[in-house]
Amino acid sequence: MLNNTGELEYREILKRAFPKNLQSDVCKVLNILPLKSGSAPNYNSNNNVYSATNIIHKTIFNVELEGETLSIPYRIYFNEPHPELEKHLTPQQKSILSCIYLRHHDGYLREKRLRLISKYSEKWTTPFIFSLLGEYIYELFPIIDERLNEHTLKFYVEFKNENVTYWQQTESRMISYWNEYYRSQFPKLKSYLGYQILNRINKKSQSKQYAENTFHKRLKLLKQNAYVKRMVATKKELDYYQKIHNAFIGRKIVDVYYEELDWPGNENEYWEYSATIHSVDINVNFKLDNDQLIRIKWDNEFYAYGIGFDMITNREETEGLKIISLKEHRNWKSLINKTITEIVVLWDGNGNTIKLPLSWQIEFNNEKLWIATLEIYENEENNYYWANHLTVLFTHKDQEKYELVKKASLKVYTTKIKV
Repeated sequence: MLNNTGELEYREILKRAFPKNLQSDVCKVLNILPLKSGSAPNYNSNNNVYSATNIIHKTIFNVELEGETLSIPYRIYFNEPHPELEKHLTPQQKSILSCIYLRHHDGYLREKRLRLISKYSEKWTTPFIFSLLGEYIYELFPIIDERLNEHTLKFYVEFKNENVTYWQQTESRMISYWNEYYRSQFPKLKSYLGYQILNRINKKSQSKQYAENTFHKRLKLLKQNAYVKRMVATKKELDYYQKIHNAFIGRKIVDVYYEELDWPGNENEYWEYSATIHSVDINVNFKLDNDQLIRIKWDNEFYAYGIGFDMITNREETEGLKIISLKEHRNWKSLINKTITEIVVLWDGNGNTIKLPLSWQIEFNNEKLWIATLEIYENEENNYYWANHLTVLFTHKDQEKYELVKKASLKVYTTKIKV
């Protein structure tokens, strides 16, 4: 979602992404940017065309750099400046310009700008380059790998130590994208270049394991402003409902498995966020009474950050991941061998553009649980986001707290759909 913002505010947003000692150069760069509202072109996402009426995404991620907080936009949508204007910039100003465009919605443009940043770049470029490790474009990884050398490696170690939570967000996201897009190409997580890059930084670091004493699941934010509106179902959506109905309704769960990151040297479990909420790194797998294994996962079938699922033949062990049975866990035990009577798909969207299934309400007659692409930030009141992992909520009180049903733009009862 984008918000209405004027050119002056756009400048202020971008200035906050850079250290104070660079502000003079940042202002010179901003002077050549096309920052007028409505100056962004239409863009494609999942074969759909969207119009970015405002040119900087409202979502901001904060990082620390040498004690200073930088607030970096999640995405920008404005065009590049005219090449003639760039020619008059100093080398540092050109680096600032390229870092800004590392946040661009066009992956090809991000790749182009990453190549323009020196392999011996300054420390302030680190947050912009590091953020790309949490994206799905594999082609960026070899370029980042080239820029991780004896000169720059120490910057990433210091950045990691200063931003433990953000580091873990990025690592979790990187593994989620590997699991979703690249697992068939790189069956072993250890062979995936993004993972290798993070391991290089880890080995250089002298700090304790980054997973210790902190809640390690922090991912990319996507928060929708939902409103209640009747949406006409597309064939794709009808097929989605029918697939859910055929796979789940009338079946019983006989076992539940969580796929979790296997943090080296750390025996702590982080999925049990609270007594009534589980926060799962990768997937939630159900074994049903017909011996079918179903993997419920973060999915991008409709846009991104939606609930999806597929049938699997076995629970294969994968290096870097572990599989945990929850059959005897207090939250699941009472639901084992009970019949699934309904699955309600809770949608979010603004009607004309983004529309995605953010949550499922799974009903066992009078009992319910919710599985959502919801991220809850530790120790931050009401700070929760839609993201690419799964949160399981076992009580109506928790569902109400995070407003899964209240904020749904559409509620679809899959047993009542006629296809």
